[in-house]
Amino acid sequence: MIKLAWKNIVSNPFGSILSITLVALSVGLVIFFSHVNRQFQRTMESNTAGVHLILAAKGSPLQTVLCNLYHIDNPTGNISIDEVKAFFNPKHPLIDKAVPLSIGDSYRSHRIVGTTKEFAELYNLNLQEGNWWLHSLEVVAGHRAARNLNLKIGSTFKSSHGLIEDGMDHTHDDDFHVVGILDRSGTVADNLLLTSFETVWQVHEGHSHAHDEEHDHGAHDHSAHHHYSNERELLLANPEKDITSVLMTFKNQNHQTLNMMRSINENSTVQAAHPAWELNRLYSMVGTGTKMLTYLAWLIGIVSIISIFLSLLQSLRSRKYELALIRVLGASPGNVSTLIVVEGLIQVLIGVIIGILFAHIGLLFVDTLIQDAYRYNLTAWKFGNIEMLVAVVAILLGIVSALWPAWLAYRTDVSKTLQRR
Repeated sequence: MIKLAWKNIVSNPFGSILSITLVALSVGLVIFFSHVNRQFQRTMESNTAGVHLILAAKGSPLQTVLCNLYHIDNPTGNISIDEVKAFFNPKHPLIDKAVPLSIGDSYRSHRIVGTTKEFAELYNLNLQEGNWWLHSLEVVAGHRAARNLNLKIGSTFKSSHGLIEDGMDHTHDDDFHVVGILDRSGTVADNLLLTSFETVWQVHEGHSHAHDEEHDHGAHDHSAHHHYSNERELLLANPEKDITSVLMTFKNQNHQTLNMMRSINENSTVQAAHPAWELNRLYSMVGTGTKMLTYLAWLIGIVSIISIFLSLLQSLRSRKYELALIRVLGASPGNVSTLIVVEGLIQVLIGVIIGILFAHIGLLFVDTLIQDAYRYNLTAWKFGNIEMLVAVVAILLGIVSALWPAWLAYRTDVSKTLQRR
């Protein structure tokens, strides 16, 4: 029966191809947008790192969040340490962590971030090999950054100003030295080159500290460090210096922490941005678009089912004599109606298989674009419940579309059909 159903489908190539294409298109689009939406939200949420508030220069709050949490936008400007030094007080009643970031340079479009080792605590980062920086111009490379840039312990490179692929005209003189490589964390830190904020100051002040390849880092002059017991002391000892932002986490969230953002924005020269609020705004903007496209995909699915219904109905009308002969040869009414349903199912199954492949090939293509532009990635070949759900719904709809033509085939009057012929 399957062989006969297949021959019937092949005998009507144009109608069958149209039906299969529409099924594949609707299935592929639903699965594609579902994966993109889910992976986008998961990526965004995994990179919040528990940060409750970001302090930065005045500008767009969403830009502040995208730049300082996800590193996919430019800074709104710099702020002086003097403007935010109160938030670095270890005895602050509300603030648990205050992590400074200095952003502005890159190496082959991988961002160099000046910060403190508290940054590692935010993202639960662990070293795969090497050590954390002890001196200026020492760098710890994220897992993916090290792989993409072919960096190893002892590698050196020069930074470029801004986030550009080829910044030879804007290359700084100082040599950065890789002293550590991070384990894979699945966060934005995998794409970063981390160093001390003092390094960023040094590079932008134009002090050249070129190192010989055989230079012993242990003998490096780190007079800038030996006066201070920790990085926070060094930070507070230079209130005139600039940083890009401060990532803050609270000890507890209450009405005081909720009022802090408004108070900072109204009474200071810096801007406070709430990551959760800005992400909700972003989700609402992106979510509206993906919902509309998903609805369009389901609409195409409904059209595909109508197409299969019409194709089977037309095929039935042109094959009444053939079906009557099948009955004469011994087939029961049930066999004939089942044949019609099988034809519809074969078209749906082919469309579902093509649609699933279409969706994941699309994810692979988008993954390549995102990695090139933002150093983020999608999981292209990860299958989930959505594939099963869409396949089941499509098969059920395919069966429904074949029921009426199958019923008409079941009721075919063999003698009258043969007499008319």
